[in-house]
Amino acid sequence: MLQHQKTCQLFQETAHFFDKNSFGDKKIIFTGSMIPITSFSASDAGFNLGFSIASFDNIEPGVFLSMNGGIFKSNEVQKNPDLFRFE
Repeated sequence: MLQHQKTCQLFQETAHFFDKNSFGDKKIIFTGSMIPITSFSASDAGFNLGFSIASFDNIEPGVFLSMNGGIFKSNEVQKNPDLFRFE
């Protein structure tokens, strides 16, 4: 499981790189947040990390993104900036 700290565009690019460079029967989940952690502000980072951990045993080998309560194959998801989520 990898928590990515950069912009969403780099988040997707990194996941695509891992997807193209096969890791065999490994399970890789990238997660992060749409709302950065700053001071005491509300962030979705903790939820996304917890959801990724809880979902790990239920996914097949491959590269995935976990955001907004969903697990997505890295090549089948796009960021929707208007709705502030991945879909």
